[in-house]
Amino acid sequence: MLLIVRLSSGNIVLADLPLVLRLLPALAVVFGVGLIDDIVSTRPWVRLAAETFAAILAWIGGIRILAIASHSFSGDVESLVFTVFWIVVCTNAINLIDGVDGLAAGVSLFASITMLIAALLNHNYPMALAVVPLAGALLGFLRYNFAPASIFLGDCGSLTIGFLLGCFGAVWAEKSTTLLGLTAPLIVLAIPLLDVGLAVARRLLRGKPIFVADGNHIHHKLLSRGLTPRHLLFVIYGICAVGSVASLLLTINHNENRDFVLVLSASPPG
Repeated sequence: MLLIVRLSSGNIVLADLPLVLRLLPALAVVFGVGLIDDIVSTRPWVRLAAETFAAILAWIGGIRILAIASHSFSGDVESLVFTVFWIVVCTNAINLIDGVDGLAAGVSLFASITMLIAALLNHNYPMALAVVPLAGALLGFLRYNFAPASIFLGDCGSLTIGFLLGCFGAVWAEKSTTLLGLTAPLIVLAIPLLDVGLAVARRLLRGKPIFVADGNHIHHKLLSRGLTPRHLLFVIYGICAVGSVASLLLTINHNENRDFVLVLSASPPG
């Protein structure tokens, strides 16, 4: 719509349209492998290879992590490795947490809205315009995906959302006006990233393949403690809200809010 009306917003879209178009092949790869996995189960290594290829395409398209905190990468190889690792981890994190109705979609909604606000705070309007469709789609989807759900993400949905959040997080880190780097995206995606990290560590310590599913994810643990699916959602949504506030405080002023964010992040919800 912004492209066909005579408003300055159309120029913002046109300026970054080539970047969006360059990301379409990467998105197509992720959505395609997820769709195939929904129809006929694929081998985990095949899916991982497709996700890695898509992340490389995203890097080629301009999604790049150029620094972590105050350490700037000296060359393209470091940037490529860390960018691909970040995007692939985010992609699988959202997929793995999709075990309860409304969980993956709700967590992703919190993350996307936080990224939207951060983009506006950083005057990064192209990123804001890119995040708006994802946030709007998740909001409409969550209405029917909330427990008890009538529609579901599937692998094609969860993988695509995770991939997009990984890309947006990389752009957030690159465009930030402070030296926080990936700190804010890490905080806002803390729950799914923590879950995937614990899952990998748990399976390695037990000598099991990291791609073998188990019933020890965060949501499984909460359910085993007697929480209903709805109560579980409210608990995790509350933690996501705290993470969103913390990440935005870091975005506004990293130096002044750093200690407060540490206390906020370390405090148990409720």
